[in-house]
Amino acid sequence: MKDITIVFTKHKEAGAFRSSVLIGILDSLEPDIIFLEASHDDYQSQFITKSYESLESKALTSFKEKHNIDLIPTGESYNTEFLTKTMNEYQQFSRAIDIHSTEFFRAKYTEMESKENIEGFAYVNSEQFGENQKELNLEEKTIIERIENPELMKLYEQWNALQREREERMLGEINRYSLGAPFKKATFLIGAAHRNSIVNQVQKLGEESIKWSYYQ
Repeated sequence: MKDITIVFTKHKEAGAFRSSVLIGILDSLEPDIIFLEASHDDYQSQFITKSYESLESKALTSFKEKHNIDLIPTGESYNTEFLTKTMNEYQQFSRAIDIHSTEFFRAKYTEMESKENIEGFAYVNSEQFGENQKELNLEEKTIIERIENPELMKLYEQWNALQREREERMLGEINRYSLGAPFKKATFLIGAAHRNSIVNQVQKLGEESIKWSYYQ
């Protein structure tokens, strides 16, 4: 049976989120390979042409200098037109949420942001973060529903559907790769925003050849 540990992360260094901390986490896990949320295009720009640097790419570049380890991109590659359209739509409903946000939403968002800056990886990989994220997401949906704008609701639902599709694709890629690869231990790095959805999807997999666990 293969062991895969999921580590929830952030894509940019800020506050307690430092590449050095992620390197320490990887050192403690000692993975044989590392699965990335990044697509093949992202992998090229972060590790080959090095035209873009993320917290993960900075940490992994250093980690690979000490360890002979494969990095496996699992994300879907999208064309520039689709990405631009999707981000514009995300910003549209996100601005609406900001404008119509409730006191509870603002307080919860501020609380989570503060904990992230102070506690970093320990917080976003905790059950507390999962509970806070669930509360924030429920309030976010309530705000969108109260606006009573069908177009905004459509964009909101499309965005969430896209995230679920991306997550299903990543888990599917990991499963397919794991069937023929000889590794024993792996780590999957994915953004903390996906935490609750990924946990739910992993619970439904029922994959007997993979033992899933979460970094704590």
